[in-house]
Amino acid sequence: MKPLLITLLCSAIFLRANAQASINVFEEKSVENPNEVLFTTEILGFGEDFVLWHWLDFLQAHGGKSAFVQNEKGNFQMDTVHVEFPPMGNETVNIKTQLTPNATETGVNFAIGISNGQGKFLNSSDLTKTEYRDLKNWMLAFNRYLRTTEKEEIFNAKQLIHQQTTI
Repeated sequence: MKPLLITLLCSAIFLRANAQASINVFEEKSVENPNEVLFTTEILGFGEDFVLWHWLDFLQAHGGKSAFVQNEKGNFQMDTVHVEFPPMGNETVNIKTQLTPNATETGVNFAIGISNGQGKFLNSSDLTKTEYRDLKNWMLAFNRYLRTTEKEEIFNAKQLIHQQTTI
């Protein structure tokens, strides 16, 4: 009985630890166009709508103009031009965004492709080690930002409900 209890406890701790933000960013070629290279991270616990809403805020705050390419549940694609992108030293780039459900449907795969004005998509070999590290760290920081933002939005909603019910 005791080993079973310890095993269950350890499993619960392990699963809880894995329910946090992704710690990986990987590089892959786009399925639709092999010339497009995407940097992808998994954002757990959020749907496409929540991630998209905050991603659009970021893009617009950095000068981007977006156009939806495909907007079907389970496969969202968007192209954004003229983004001053912080991980690239605020260089103006174009960004292709893809949001798809992750394999277990507990979150989304957030993928971005970065291209210069001539349409060439950057890959890790085009970037210095520092630039590549900065890009990966920035994507993971965006993931953590969503967690903080969600908590603030829930807190603000609870405050608003409380104010409305006490009036």
